Amino acid sequence: MALLLSMTGHGSATIRGDGVTVSFEVRSVNGRHLKISLRTGDNLLEWAARVEAEIRSAIHRGTLYAQLTIEREAREDDYRLERAAVRSYFRQLMEEAEALSTEPPSIGAVLALPGVVIESRRQIDQETEWPLVQEAVREGLRQLDRMRRVEGAAMKADLERNLRSIADQLAKIKHWAPDAVERHRERLEQRIASLLGSESVEAAESEIAREVALFADRCDISEEIVRLESHLQQFGRLLEDESSQGRKLEFLLQEMNREANTMAAKANDSRVSQAAVEIKAALERMREMVQNVE
Repeated sequence: MALLLSMTGHGSATIRGDGVTVSFEVRSVNGRHLKISLRTGDNLLEWAARVEAEIRSAIHRGTLYAQLTIEREAREDDYRLERAAVRSYFRQLMEEAEALSTEPPSIGAVLALPGVVIESRRQIDQETEWPLVQEAVREGLRQLDRMRRVEGAAMKADLERNLRSIADQLAKIKHWAPDAVERHRERLEQRIASLLGSESVEAAESEIAREVALFADRCDISEEIVRLESHLQQFGRLLEDESSQGRKLEFLLQEMNREANTMAAKANDSRVSQAAVEIKAALERMREMVQNVE
């Protein structure tokens, strides 16, 4: 099955289980290599390497921004009351209230003071929590993949349209290219005839033939046509590949652009030059698109 993946996409997932809620979000943009920026928070550093390994197994190119968060339901043993601090605060506040002739402080006010309630850092239960984290990460990556496939399909259709446009222009060039030599001969004969007379044309036939041969050699673009046709065929096959081949597509576009530049420079024909310009314009559109292909 043909596959073309865009490097732009978004995915997210939330998984709940055993008093834990795991949320994972990832978005990707184009990039020449794989670069991952993962935010987890200090209490989730244990998962960073394993989450990144999951991402690398699914994504091969692009810049990814991902975030992992875990919310754990509170339990009784998560909090501890520092009784010595409570008594000390309360005693001092009672003394101040009596000295100022004001109402004594409420217990709620005392509990809000620093050091009274101690929140213990719960140890991560890796055996229980990692399957939830893994499921959230994989589901988020699946959503990202679906979005990248949809955009990739649209890109593939557009690339194929540009391929057909290039093939049409190349067919015109193949038809026009041989005419350039004959037209050059006619121009030489007309110039000699206008300057020296028609009899001089016959006298200079050997020189005209030599000049035409040199011209034909200089403006011969048959090799460029053959190579460009080959590159077009290879590009089309890569679009039908079972894996996304962004790097190879980029390389072929560079080679096709090289052939189009050479044809435009060598061909002494305005129609061929114009067709080469149209080819280069299509290649530029394709280049911008392929930069976003994994």
